[in-house]
Amino acid sequence: MRKQTKDIKKQLQSLNTLEEKINLLKDTYKGEGCYILTSGPSMKDYTSEYLREKLKNKLVIAVKQTYNIAPDIVDFHLLNTCNYQPYNYKDSKPIVMMVEIAGSTAKTPELKPDLTLYIDKTEASKEKSLSISLEYEKYLFTKSLKRPFGPGILHEIGIYLPILLGCKKINIIGWDLGEPNNNEIKRFYEYSGIEKKIQKFIMDFSPSFYNRIYVRILNKINYIRYLLGSKNIVLNNPGITIGEAKFIAESTKELYVWLKSKNIDMSIVSKNSMVDSIVPRFEL
Repeated sequence: MRKQTKDIKKQLQSLNTLEEKINLLKDTYKGEGCYILTSGPSMKDYTSEYLREKLKNKLVIAVKQTYNIAPDIVDFHLLNTCNYQPYNYKDSKPIVMMVEIAGSTAKTPELKPDLTLYIDKTEASKEKSLSISLEYEKYLFTKSLKRPFGPGILHEIGIYLPILLGCKKINIIGWDLGEPNNNEIKRFYEYSGIEKKIQKFIMDFSPSFYNRIYVRILNKINYIRYLLGSKNIVLNNPGITIGEAKFIAESTKELYVWLKSKNIDMSIVSKNSMVDSIVPRFEL
């Protein structure tokens, strides 16, 4: 993390309204490139030491658990309530941005974000998602503080933060999305134990039962385990959206074209990503 980020964080903590905080962030990294770390399986291709070497003195935005790989290089940490874990910010103090569905009862213990943004509950559906509507311009921070339902944090705030900061290049690492015709979106921090195998079996056998019953029970059990002191518990499993990876992937062509129209380049590091082939690939 750079000194510039630490100074901005101190200023943010002195402000009261979201509008003031967004205005403070505007163009603070004007003309720079940024690197967004996301949670796809390909993140396992990189060690903490390698990322520290390659991203030293770069603007780094970490999504959820990617923060834990190399906390000291992270400038911004992006979270939503889904798949939440408590994080240790004692030594590294990034700017923490949270997005959640208004009125959500999902628990995010120990979290005190610098900025919290909201998604309208009535718009939190596949049909009204940004990946379907492709109304990218509508949700620029300079036009609306209300966030779209992605689904996924990249569509909700991840692609908009670099624009607000004035970045001209967005490099995304680990945005694998998933596999065609598979409702499961895998993440680098997951393990293939018996619990995961049961979860996948139920998911494949009956997505409806998985969402309506299994996930609710799982989330209650995990929260109790957290209260009892279990480590590495992931809270707030969001369930699945049928074909989620596929329709998010299909939206990335329009995303790339829209960013290009604003003179912003986007490229990704991922060997097996479903992101549209129009988006350039590069090696870190």
